[in-house]
Amino acid sequence: QRLAADNPNANEASAAAEQALRIMREHAISQKDVDAAQTLREDPLVQKRCTLDGLRLVPPEERSTYRGRAAGWKRNLGYEVAKYLGLRTGFISGKAVFVLYGHLSDVEAACRLYDVCARQIERECLQWLEAEKERERARGGWWDKGTGYTQSFAFRESAVEGLASKFEELQETSSVQHEEGHALVLSRAKKVSNWVDATYTFKKSTAADAYAFGGRADYCGAGYAKGKELRLTEDAGIEEKRVRALPGR
Repeated sequence: QRLAADNPNANEASAAAEQALRIMREHAISQKDVDAAQTLREDPLVQKRCTLDGLRLVPPEERSTYRGRAAGWKRNLGYEVAKYLGLRTGFISGKAVFVLYGHLSDVEAACRLYDVCARQIERECLQWLEAEKERERARGGWWDKGTGYTQSFAFRESAVEGLASKFEELQETSSVQHEEGHALVLSRAKKVSNWVDATYTFKKSTAADAYAFGGRADYCGAGYAKGKELRLTEDAGIEEKRVRALPGR
């Protein structure tokens, strides 16, 4: 088909087109099948190992810190972002290594979106902690590092939960307002899931695995509310669509 489309010789182009049609008929291949194969070559299914490195999700060779553990909210954030973009996830037992499975363009989008959200959560958490510290001091109360650590953990975890709720609302809106596009997204995610199930085998996580990523924090209403307000792009506006680039769209 490429030869038929690009060949300046009309006879050769016609012969190539006829040959392509004959092969497609012999093997019961539709034009849709051909287009899908081309798309897969351009945007292949990949497995990408990343390190939860500070507020970034980067390839292991690009990491700047070498801690064996990572806060639980960071893994949860990676999971929610990946789920939103139709990816499957995994992690390396006992290490701050997060694994993404899906189309290359979606994996790259997930890493960018993780960075955007993680920086906002961290900034909002520090601002909220400072305000809480001032309120406690104004009341004559005591504030120590332990209190700050516990409350910051709860804020960040709850912010991720708020972001997950935002993702769900965006998906529900998309399914109503953009029915055809939403169906394509779901089909794409299902293809990724089927590919992972057919290609990889996973072991069940244990309590020790969970410890490597920190424990579970208490709920924080302020954190949850801020999570629902997070921007999904670098600019000042909120992106109210799925953050993905479907081929041809």
